Amino acid sequence: MMILVDPRRKLAVQPGDISSMQMVTTPGGRWALELQMISGREIVIPASNDQGSVDLNVVHAQLMEASE
Repeated sequence: MMILVDPRRKLAVQPGDISSMQMVTTPGGRWALELQMISGREIVIPASNDQGSVDLNVVHAQLMEASE
């Protein structure tokens, strides 16, 4: 099952491919969800950018629920 983590970029991930995730603040003071993938790749999803905003709490909850 793929989870859409950033609709602005049409980015979806398999929850089983995530090794860890955490909420972080960027140097500009904005929130982002940082995903560490099993492959070693890091995906950073900002809460807001010039293309709009994403509710990171909802994305985090969907990923946690899918990984159970």
